[in-house]
Amino acid sequence: MMSRLGDEIRRQQGQRESKDVLRAYIEELASADEPKFSTLETKFSKLLNGDPEGERYFLDTPGRCAALERALAVPAGWMERERHVRVLILDPALDDSVREYLRGREEVAGAGRFACREVPVDGDPRRAPREVVLDAIRQIAESEPRYLVVAASNGVNDRMYFTGAKIAWSTVTKSPRGFLLESVPDLVPMPEPDPPCRFDRLGEPMMPDDVFERAVREELAREEHRSGFSRWGRPDCRAPGGCLFRDRDDYEALKTLIEEADARERRPSFPVHRLLPVLSARAGLGWAITASCARRNGVLDPDWDLRYSSEENPVVWSGRGGASGGVLAELAKKILFDQSRATLCWTHGERILGIGPNVGAVRGLLAPYHEVFEPAVFARWKTASEQWNPWRVEQRSEQSVTRSEPWRQLCEAISQETGISIEGTVAGWQQAMARQWAGPCWPFRLASPEEAARAHEVLSELASRAWQSDEPTRPLLLDAASRARLVILAGHGEAGTVHVLADLGAGHVLRVLLLRFPSEEPQVIDELRGGALDGGDVHGWLETKYERLLEGSALPARARRRREDDDD
Repeated sequence: MMSRLGDEIRRQQGQRESKDVLRAYIEELASADEPKFSTLETKFSKLLNGDPEGERYFLDTPGRCAALERALAVPAGWMERERHVRVLILDPALDDSVREYLRGREEVAGAGRFACREVPVDGDPRRAPREVVLDAIRQIAESEPRYLVVAASNGVNDRMYFTGAKIAWSTVTKSPRGFLLESVPDLVPMPEPDPPCRFDRLGEPMMPDDVFERAVREELAREEHRSGFSRWGRPDCRAPGGCLFRDRDDYEALKTLIEEADARERRPSFPVHRLLPVLSARAGLGWAITASCARRNGVLDPDWDLRYSSEENPVVWSGRGGASGGVLAELAKKILFDQSRATLCWTHGERILGIGPNVGAVRGLLAPYHEVFEPAVFARWKTASEQWNPWRVEQRSEQSVTRSEPWRQLCEAISQETGISIEGTVAGWQQAMARQWAGPCWPFRLASPEEAARAHEVLSELASRAWQSDEPTRPLLLDAASRARLVILAGHGEAGTVHVLADLGAGHVLRVLLLRFPSEEPQVIDELRGGALDGGDVHGWLETKYERLLEGSALPARARRRREDDDD
């Protein structure tokens, strides 16, 4: 019966005859006391066939071992390394999954640790008599100086046979990551455990945290905590872990995560929304963090989300953006356009996205398991809000409602990159733009000649356009304002805005607010509901007032007409 070491030497010998190898060995030996060639042939044959005498002759003497390595053209130390390889003699009755696993781990472990060897049996080894199989195993074991029989079972007959023949053997046990040899569990290296879970089945981001895990395990180990929850699912004040577990559902969820991870010999991961308050407090940030899309009286209320905390810069977290795209769009709009100090984070397509002043801090807390991306497409939304006319974004007619093509493309781009639908934000966009009309007019001052000239030019151009209105006096009012004295009101001049108060004479004044949209084309001026005017590249409001003290030169004429009426 040949040994594994002999097989490896034959493999290195290749097509050469044994005599050629021995002649090279004698040349490399360079010893004055050269052995007889016939003696070398005998010793080399014993080495190839697993006879301990052959191994002792060549391998126990360093000079002979090194000469044989050079004769075989193998690296120095190769013989010694191969000699100490543990040979796993695989029982033919082993399950195929065990056999494939051990052979796969042999390749991963590399040379010098262990090697698998099959047992040759005539015919189907599973149907061969067990006595024949055991005898074949014994013959291989006698030819290998370092071996271990991997038995299919620890049955009484097999155990008695191996013990009586003084054969080293072991069975295997199943583990979550593979199979273990019971007698030498460290011999076959286990595969590396799966990396920590980053997203659960529903797309919720997850990450490990050793400190939080240790705290959870300690609380779960306390038996008295198991009954520390009230029937309403909230932690009882006497529960030792009430400060860690939010409620019964939180307790059960964290317990399940720990148990499932332990069963798979894997480092447990926890939902990011559960860890963020813990991580931020540990970092000394002191954030107030709430889950987005909270329900207030059963209604989704984005304003309530941002007012959840009295902190100046709260972090609003939403695990999945697609499930609440409309609410997230409102939150994003507030942060982008209202200069809110809140930070909004959500996930889309296994990516965590965020906007707001604390995105960088959130990124630092989640590293290295997650990256937080700031959507570049939001810059297009912000630019559009400054240049597009929201009243022209959706062109309305009596028969249909059609969206403008640029707006449709922007909506699709934002939806693809962030999972958020902004189509429903047009009304809020319009309200934000119209807020200046309802706000205070101060500070105000008389217009300088240069300011008045620029405002007169805009008012004159608008008055000269075609109009579609039930009030044909609107162009006349703007034309009169284009020649009147002006008072500059709040916001005038910002992004081309015209906000003035014009003295039309005889106590009549006209307040005009015009918002300019440079990317829009001029259109026929249409009067909308509420007295608003829209001309494509301009949207505005007109408000007439009467100030008795500004009647001025009109007083004598009025008095004269009254006297004439009295005379009549």
